Amino acid sequence: PEPEVANALAKAEPGLAAASMPPRELVILLDALLPLCQQALYSKNSHVGRAGEAAMVYLSQIDPMNITPSFLDFAIRALDISAVNLAHQAPAALSVLTRLVQPAMRR
Repeated sequence: PEPEVANALAKAEPGLAAASMPPRELVILLDALLPLCQQALYSKNSHVGRAGEAAMVYLSQIDPMNITPSFLDFAIRALDISAVNLAHQAPAALSVLTRLVQPAMRR
């Protein structure tokens, strides 16, 4: 977040400052969560799919430089016209793209 926002949040919620995670641990956590979120997107259970979508949005807000390119590669494969065997993934990929484009443009 912007420094002003982070400072205001730290004043309003002092306990949040103690909850920070070392950067290398954050990378490990994000690397573990990303494949799970990507798989959840294509679940037959709609609740799991929506949870995966929401998680992708949150992950992209935490680390857009690493999460967004990985997801875009994933979505491009699903949306490729020659990927007939991935056609079932296209609706989920489009749905997540609609949710990720706006946050990505803010950066």
